[in-house]
Amino acid sequence: MDLSLFIFLILSSVALIVSLLVFFIITLDSDLTLFFAEKFGKPIGNLKGKVVWITGGSSGIGESLAYLLARNGSKLIISGTNQERLENVRRNCIAEGLSEDNILALKFDMKDFEVHPVMFKKVIDKFGKIDVLVNNAGRSQRAAFAEIELRVDEEIFKTNTLGPVSLTRLALKHWDSTGKLGIIAVVTSVAGKAGTPFSASYTGSKHALHGYFECLRVESIGKPIKIIMCCPGPVESRVLENAFTGDGNRVGRKHPADMRRMKADRCAKLIAVSIVNQLDEAWMVTQPVLMLLYANQYMPSLSRSMMSLFLSPKALHKLRDG
Repeated sequence: MDLSLFIFLILSSVALIVSLLVFFIITLDSDLTLFFAEKFGKPIGNLKGKVVWITGGSSGIGESLAYLLARNGSKLIISGTNQERLENVRRNCIAEGLSEDNILALKFDMKDFEVHPVMFKKVIDKFGKIDVLVNNAGRSQRAAFAEIELRVDEEIFKTNTLGPVSLTRLALKHWDSTGKLGIIAVVTSVAGKAGTPFSASYTGSKHALHGYFECLRVESIGKPIKIIMCCPGPVESRVLENAFTGDGNRVGRKHPADMRRMKADRCAKLIAVSIVNQLDEAWMVTQPVLMLLYANQYMPSLSRSMMSLFLSPKALHKLRDG
């Protein structure tokens, strides 16, 4: 074979491989472990018959997850603060094929810790057990660090952090008494893995979730308890409408239509995949945030230096919102 032709073929092959690799990386919307679990792992249908409690189940990711699990035959508890929305989701789950006996809607606020035992008892009275607790309820926040009133931090932490911790402790006592496997899925955020500008209360609450549940993971070694930390990036939802400002008011506006954010049903599917495959931690986020997250995880000092050189806080904030 002519040497020049041989070199051409080699270079063409390398170029093709590199191009395919770049295309693969660009189109990823999850971390590699989750990617392979979706392609080759256990199917979501393995959750059929499992009793799954989804907090924040009346909209956004929680609503989409409820419909997906309804189609796959799970028994559902959906909870939230809006009765009308909860009833709408309940009806839609029934329309997806779930029987009325296999879904329970509970209206309560995650900040009302006193009612958590009451709600938990209703779940056990209805289904006799709980297999999966999806701590999804949460509230976001937008304001510069120095402009946030302390009462906003308190409200965010009660809903985003202490609420899930409270429900989880009830679930742990239930599983300890039954000796059955219990799965805790915690919907945090990429904001729980890296600093997010103009959302200090929200970011702090999500980091705190990782602290609480990673501690529980270590304490649960040898026990039939599985913990999955689910970290979505920008997702289409009503999160900005309900987000707190620095003084406790609502932002009250939607994300601009041109922002690139993951569909809620896609995020819900990736969360379900992470649950059924019992992944310790899963990232469901598109590029370029995914690569920034990898850099922050494995090269933290270099990542922060590069971001400070090339990205302003406002640019990072736009990336965060899609």
